Amino acid sequence: MALEDYFYKYNENLTEGFIGDNKDLSIVFILREPNSSNKESNKFWFKEIVENGGKNQKGKKENTYFPKLGKVACLLLDELDKCSALKKCIYINLNPEKGGSNVGISYSKVLSAFSKKQNTELPNRWEIINKLPDGCRLVTVKDIYNAIKNNVDYIENKNDVIKIKNQKFSSFSFENEEGSRIEVFSIYHPKARGRYAFTEDDITYLKARQ
Repeated sequence: MALEDYFYKYNENLTEGFIGDNKDLSIVFILREPNSSNKESNKFWFKEIVENGGKNQKGKKENTYFPKLGKVACLLLDELDKCSALKKCIYINLNPEKGGSNVGISYSKVLSAFSKKQNTELPNRWEIINKLPDGCRLVTVKDIYNAIKNNVDYIENKNDVIKIKNQKFSSFSFENEEGSRIEVFSIYHPKARGRYAFTEDDITYLKARQ
């Protein structure tokens, strides 16, 4: 099966997957769940934002996900334009079906199953991870990052890190089931609040000396 066969669909319409149309793939963003008012997600919201140059359907700037994930993509890919960088990415959620503004019980159940590599009625995100090509980078939040790190056979700690404010986030690399080397980075969730809240200007990339 092709990689896109594992993406979640609503009435045969993809709600996640390749952001660009040319299937370029350098980075995979795995977030928690769509903010769909606890109703089933029915569109690929983030792709629409990128295609609109970082604006929503009303023409207003999307000031949370686009600038922050776009900044991460630009730093990792050494690019200046957020749209161009993000079109080389995949965007998926661990729980792709539905969600709200806060983490709910359904997400906790999906995370638990993912942490144990158990199958559920929802698409298995490990099927995507194990299909990723060599050299791909995976960017996610701390709980998903830890679940991946605890379930891979080969781990090499890396010195390359994303830094947000004064927090340096660790990274590691592993080989997936097809033998591809994947590098994994963690970040704060784009909608982090309180003392964890941040802007795109707070994000830097510290690359280890070769």
